[in-house]
Amino acid sequence: MRISSALVVVLGLGAPAIASAQSTLPSSCAQTTSAGAQHEGHHYGAAHYAMTLPDGKASLDAARVDLDDHGHMLDGDALTQMLDIASVSLLSAISGHHTMGCHGPWFDRTARSEGTSIVAGARPDLTWRDLTVRSGPVTIHAAAAHLTLAGQDDAPLELTLTFDHVTLSGTGADVLNPDHLTLDVSIPSSALVSLLQVTAGKGAPSQAIQATVRDLTVVMGPTTLRGDGSTTLTGYPDTLSAAGHLSAQHFPDMITRAQDAGLTRPAAAMVIARLVGHRDGDMTRWTVGYTGGVLTVNNVPLPLR
Repeated sequence: MRISSALVVVLGLGAPAIASAQSTLPSSCAQTTSAGAQHEGHHYGAAHYAMTLPDGKASLDAARVDLDDHGHMLDGDALTQMLDIASVSLLSAISGHHTMGCHGPWFDRTARSEGTSIVAGARPDLTWRDLTVRSGPVTIHAAAAHLTLAGQDDAPLELTLTFDHVTLSGTGADVLNPDHLTLDVSIPSSALVSLLQVTAGKGAPSQAIQATVRDLTVVMGPTTLRGDGSTTLTGYPDTLSAAGHLSAQHFPDMITRAQDAGLTRPAAAMVIARLVGHRDGDMTRWTVGYTGGVLTVNNVPLPLR
């Protein structure tokens, strides 16, 4: 980020840096803008953070972003780079739109540098407040999204992503909006660069990251879904696979909501899932699998398409 000479004087007096931030990403990857950017030690904050992919097909807006490194290793431009790379990865993962402009020496070098810092002890803690992601006719809004990363040499990198009060419009399934979502996964520490390439730039067809899903929790009104397992992450949905266990508390309430909204196919899939599930009181449990675009519960394929 460029800093004016006047700002350098302010920094010299020991005050936090405040400016309108410039993107650290190549313009062929994504364009970003923000206001009131503030660096102070190992903290970076900004208001009105906005990101758009070059083709204009997807965008991300946050009323406020805050990034702290609790490991006290990242500061200055390293924090801004971490924010931009995390944001373009989140935008691409949610929207399904990828840009090859996020591939190349700059992106790989920067992602590798950030990954090395995390392995060495950096603990990034990033929050997007009042977050909106737009992709074609679909708009996804969350009161807040929160990402933490932690790792160390010869140990898996731990990634936790949460969303609060999510609303979706333009999907036809608004009644299934989650109140809260938590995804807690671990990947080999050496795979962070590959993960960023896969999510932000799609990556090579042969590129795959083995991840352990330690916890997946989705709260939807009275229904709570919880799962764990393993997955192979790629930039191509047809080659993504996953296997594990899933449980649901008060699952019939979720089915009723889908039926009342006229969501015929999702409701039918949930009815089948309940029939083949193992029930214990208000809990329903399954062994689940996903491969080649087909979701199975207790070896029974569900009609999602």
